[in-house]
Amino acid sequence: ALPMTAAMVGVALGSLIPALVELSFSNAELMQWAWRIPFLISIFIALLGFIMRRQLIETPVFKKLKNDHQIISNPVRYSLTTKLKEIIKVAFIVAFGGVINYLIIIYIPAFLTNQGELILTHATFLSFTSLIVVIISILIVGKLINTWNRKILMLSIIIITLVFSWPLSHLLLNGTAYQMILSFVFFSIIEGAYFGAMMAYLAEVFPAKIRYTSM
Repeated sequence: ALPMTAAMVGVALGSLIPALVELSFSNAELMQWAWRIPFLISIFIALLGFIMRRQLIETPVFKKLKNDHQIISNPVRYSLTTKLKEIIKVAFIVAFGGVINYLIIIYIPAFLTNQGELILTHATFLSFTSLIVVIISILIVGKLINTWNRKILMLSIIIITLVFSWPLSHLLLNGTAYQMILSFVFFSIIEGAYFGAMMAYLAEVFPAKIRYTSM
């Protein structure tokens, strides 16, 4: 669950920094030069990510396979010829998580802003708050996932999402501010729980000898 947690932390910072820049400068300053600040900050973040990626240590399982010369020389071809069913399954699993994430972080805040329900800054901070809830949910489920059935948990979350999507969307559009926040929190808990289970499941789908990078 930690890789997904780190990704969500990055997304949260990515949503918070533009909001802080917008609050710190006038519209004229934003149009002239201040809009560049988030992009300048991203350069340092990219360099930090590159350094961290270069210093990653291989898992003991992969090291043993490498020492025993059991690593597949062409993992992409091997995966497509022997693991195509798993690849398709994983594609749908990840796609569903992407849909939930897109709805909560991008679509709903943008829609509410266009409808005049929220101003842009409030929508951004609402997305940031939702991401914090997602992160907490990922960590909790990631901690407990070894005692749960991953497939049943993900299937349950999919069903819950399909059942509650319409009433929660109705509350987001027509409810009070309190109901709107509760809907966002509920969606965020669902997303975090799904991602926490998803990452544990993905780690077990493919053998270490073809590595995750072949996917």
